[in-house]
Amino acid sequence: MPDTDAVLRFTVLGPVRAWRNDTEVQLGSPGQRALLALLLAAAGRPLGISELIAALWPDEPPATAPNVIRQYVGGLRRRFEPGLARRDQGRWLLLGAGGYRIAVTTDDLDLLRLRGLLASAESAEAYATGLELWQGPVAADAPQRLRSHPVFAAIELELSTAVRAAADIALAEGAADRLLPTVRRAAGLHPFDEPLQARLVSLLAAAGQQAAALDHFRAVAGRLAAELGLDPGEELTAAREAVLRDDPDRPAQLPRDLPAFAGRAAELAEAMTLLDGATAPGPVVISAIGGMAGVGKTALAVHWAHRVADRFPDGQLYLNMRGFDPHDDTLDPARALQVLLGSLGAAPAEVPSGLDALSAAFRARMAGRRMLLLLDNAHDAEQVRPLLPGTPGCLVIVTSRVRLHGLITSGAVPLNLDVLSAADSRALLARRLGEPRVSAEPEAVETIVAHCARLPLALSMVAARAALNPAFPLAAIAEELHDTDRLDSLGDTQIVFSWSYRRLSAPAARLFRLLGVHPGPDVSTAAAASLTGVPPRDVRAPLAELVRNNLISEHRPGRYLIHDLLRAYANELLDPAEADPARRRVVDHYLHTALIGCHLMNPSYAVVELDPPAGGVTPEPITGGPQALAWFVAEEAVLFALIDATVRTGLDRATWQLQWALHPYMLRRLPTDTSFPVLRAAARALDRLGDLDNRARVEAAIATMYSMSGEQVGQAAGHRAERRSLAADHFRQALVMYGAAGNLSGQGNVLYGLALLANRTGDRAGTVANARRALGVYRRAGDDYGMASALGGISWAHAQHGNHRQAISRGRQALELLAGGRHRQAEASILHTVAYSHLRLDEPTAAAVSLHRAIDLAVEVGDPYLVAECQIDLGDAELAMGDPAAARHSWESALGVLEEFGTELADRTREKLKSLTP
Repeated sequence: MPDTDAVLRFTVLGPVRAWRNDTEVQLGSPGQRALLALLLAAAGRPLGISELIAALWPDEPPATAPNVIRQYVGGLRRRFEPGLARRDQGRWLLLGAGGYRIAVTTDDLDLLRLRGLLASAESAEAYATGLELWQGPVAADAPQRLRSHPVFAAIELELSTAVRAAADIALAEGAADRLLPTVRRAAGLHPFDEPLQARLVSLLAAAGQQAAALDHFRAVAGRLAAELGLDPGEELTAAREAVLRDDPDRPAQLPRDLPAFAGRAAELAEAMTLLDGATAPGPVVISAIGGMAGVGKTALAVHWAHRVADRFPDGQLYLNMRGFDPHDDTLDPARALQVLLGSLGAAPAEVPSGLDALSAAFRARMAGRRMLLLLDNAHDAEQVRPLLPGTPGCLVIVTSRVRLHGLITSGAVPLNLDVLSAADSRALLARRLGEPRVSAEPEAVETIVAHCARLPLALSMVAARAALNPAFPLAAIAEELHDTDRLDSLGDTQIVFSWSYRRLSAPAARLFRLLGVHPGPDVSTAAAASLTGVPPRDVRAPLAELVRNNLISEHRPGRYLIHDLLRAYANELLDPAEADPARRRVVDHYLHTALIGCHLMNPSYAVVELDPPAGGVTPEPITGGPQALAWFVAEEAVLFALIDATVRTGLDRATWQLQWALHPYMLRRLPTDTSFPVLRAAARALDRLGDLDNRARVEAAIATMYSMSGEQVGQAAGHRAERRSLAADHFRQALVMYGAAGNLSGQGNVLYGLALLANRTGDRAGTVANARRALGVYRRAGDDYGMASALGGISWAHAQHGNHRQAISRGRQALELLAGGRHRQAEASILHTVAYSHLRLDEPTAAAVSLHRAIDLAVEVGDPYLVAECQIDLGDAELAMGDPAAARHSWESALGVLEEFGTELADRTREKLKSLTP
């Protein structure tokens, strides 16, 4: 008799199996196993005899096929229910009007159980629990020809769709680790499912495996290219770009790739072969891309860099070396290294001085990293040689108008570009205008290509003109080119420049001309408005028109670049009568905005009286310290270039005022050696102007920079001593100058600077003596802020030497002078000193009161380092008051800031956190 109480379970999400009372049922012949696989995949839905025959015998079914199926069914019934009579269909395999079906429920079949779990799943955990039932390809042990049946394909599609939905929820919930194994298995089963592969890339990145995410993208892209001849689609590419963009520790500085890049197939293939030939992780490969202006060096380099960026999981760095800048603003190698070190996370104090030391620091930072470095528009080999990494794993791409023999003889691989071939020129036009339009007028296309000298820059401008006028025959455009007078100063390409320029609207044409006087390297929308003397809303349309006509490019949102050739052409068009007022407006725009920003960042900074801005100038509406800092970061290169321009053009007053406005930013954010050229330029300008008072200010600023540069990490003792000696010399010169100018507050500032310098050397007597001298001078001047600063210095000197009651007393005197004033940063610093002494006197409650107020003020003025210093001491106070959880929170908050600066204080904070009992 059959065992009617037997419990059967079936699996089809992987190998086809049946268990009877937890004992696996041997399924007999392959035919029986194949039939069971079909019925389980149908999950209770009946399959007709003809459908079963077509699935089991897809080529030529035998005449006895219906009888064979009945034999298979009978054999399976008896295996499921031993003792079942031959003609009894039993409980499981049933025959009805629609055909055979298997009577299973969610308790009996893994597929139905999975569907039930997924139907109610609302979290990553629920999805993961359900998808754990999926153990491999559906009916994995069935013949491949059977598994191609639509019933199996439908389940595979259902499962991959569920995995994609689960991945999306995991990403939204921050639960990438929970779904990662399942998605990885699914991606292996469906290697060409790009949406699924894209989810795996995103999950790997979300789980902190950015390098693995980029490696997986590259593997999928290679498989698509090799087996299907396809490039990655939009969703998969977007996942890769998100990985590159969203990692806060990975620089991703490449300019935008050209969406319509065309031609250069041979050169690009050569470049790819160059990289593919390198053994992993690969040597430093330098491709020196050379060619004349406008030939497309940067376009090719950027396109190639984007193609291979995923091979360099530690990021991409980009620098415009400005080797052939019309204003002769070539980027100095030392300044370039300072920028690169900042991009790699080096704090200003960690950036050394001197080209050799900078180059060594850069190589040390790059050691062990797999990075891509694009150095664009280099002047010569010597400009870029110090910028080359010294260890394997990086790709360096250098573009230049000249052959970089110095690099090539050292092993760089040259990739020299000529003008485009006729075929590539035509391909560029077809990519921009569409193949039908280009094919319809082959003679006109040939004429256009000839008059553009096969230069990509000129061809792109012509294509922009044609695209904006789709009704124009290309023959009409070719005729216009043919009839245009030639201007020989830039060769045949000037035909296209002049032709494009003459068809601009009047506002766009004027803006284009005036861009010739902007110092570069790029210009914001607000600066373009001041350049032309119009409100910002009125410059957006002309900017967009210039972009559409390929006369400028928007390389970042709201920031525009102009090619060197076009800048030179704009200068030729510019009349001196409109150039000089435009230069004044440019200077006034940046000067007035910078002064607004620096006083928002440093309310106690000395005020410089400016003349009203020129008519039409609209300083940018900066309203707070963080916004001001962001503006300085964005405009840093422009401001340095502008100071160079004012020096060249003899604008002495603007030179020193720009330096003064930029000085607080340089103090806070830039390596000290960056400041010296700017400070010396300001000093020379003030000497010519005979302005002794402001000359003394600059002398004191030079002294401060020397004092700070002596404290940089890694400096030898001899170097520190030399820098401190130079600081003292410049402070003394500043003191003499302020005395001659009759500026008592200035003299107090210098004496206070000498006090700080003495404190750095551990000279307590010198610290207190100079601070007291400063206090007396400030009193004579009636300078409350100065007196508070001096008292704060005396307070800190006492605290450093254990005189904590005196430190607190002097600190409170200073705070009384600052109460209710606008000098919040000074108040925060002195509160920190007072709290420091309270802690050393075992008075944690009093310390905490001062620290909470200090943190609020430091946050208000935007001084993250001071916030972190106060949070460390606050953690000490909280621990002393018996609240280790609060101490942990304070220290973790501080560490989050200090890690950006890379100081020894960060290491000490980590040790504090380790010391806490979990």
